[in-house]
Amino acid sequence: RPAGNPDRFIPSTIPVGLPDAQRTPSTTLHIRQTRLNLDFRSPTSLGSELRTFAEIDFFGPDAPFDPRVRHFYGQLANFLVGQTWTTFTDPDAFPDSLDDNGSSVAIKLRQAQVRYTQRLKSGQSLAFALERPLVESRQITETGASYSPAPDGVVRYRVGKQELAFGHI
Repeated sequence: RPAGNPDRFIPSTIPVGLPDAQRTPSTTLHIRQTRLNLDFRSPTSLGSELRTFAEIDFFGPDAPFDPRVRHFYGQLANFLVGQTWTTFTDPDAFPDSLDDNGSSVAIKLRQAQVRYTQRLKSGQSLAFALERPLVESRQITETGASYSPAPDGVVRYRVGKQELAFGHI
């Protein structure tokens, strides 16, 4: 497959400078990047709606087209519980692209979490989250397995374009 990675568009895997004898056309069609989602929104007696969101793709680990859960969460007012983008991720900063991998500089980690987000004055918000810990750099048990005794705590403050006249920080 001289076009590079058969599952994703990764320009660094495309061979260049091949002799004519090794250059062959290559096309791969599959459903792995296909995303299916359900988004339910229901009014509640609390005055805010309950949102339940689920999304899968077909990049599962066990077979070529296994479903994989990307997002699955419930949100009521300021509280979110489930798996979605980590609080560090800024989906608003993702560039518009047909490339499934997107920007190489974007944090695109999905984490199980409990998050509280409070809107402040116009264009500002403060979020607190407890997230599934990343254990690559934490304790190692006697068996060699990674272990973290506590969830990751995350705080995010966001200033919007009303104060900045462009974008957000």
